[in-house]
Amino acid sequence: MISQDDELEVAGIARDGVEAIKLTVELDPDVVTMDIHMPEMDGLSALEYIMKKSPRPVVMLSALVKKGAAPTLRALELGAVDFIAKPTSSDVGERVREDVLSKIKAAAHSKAREIWEQTRRRSLPRK
Repeated sequence: MISQDDELEVAGIARDGVEAIKLTVELDPDVVTMDIHMPEMDGLSALEYIMKKSPRPVVMLSALVKKGAAPTLRALELGAVDFIAKPTSSDVGERVREDVLSKIKAAAHSKAREIWEQTRRRSLPRK
C-alpha cells in the first residue's frame, strides 16, 4: 500500500523490534510505521528506544489499537505521533488506504523530529 503511493518510499522492512531499531539508525527514515506486537522485542519497547536514541515521527499499528486502549495510550506517551488500527479483511478498501497514507504523510510533514532534537539538545549537560 505504501510503496504504491507516488509520494512515499518504503526504505526498509523489519521483522521484529530489534531489526526495526537497527534499520531506523541505518536508513534514517523520515517516518517509521511499526506494529505494537512484534517478535523478539515488542513495538512499544522499540519505540521507546528509537525515541531516546534517534527520535522521529512514528505511526503505530496494531490489531488491538483503538482509541483509549492501553497500548495506544502508552505508544502516544512514548512519542508516537499517531496510530492506525490494522484493517480487517472486511475493512480493506479505498477509505482505509486513504486513512493510512494520510497519517503517514501527516507524520512526515510534522515538526515532531525538530522538536525532539531541540528538547534533547537542551537536556544534554552543559560543559
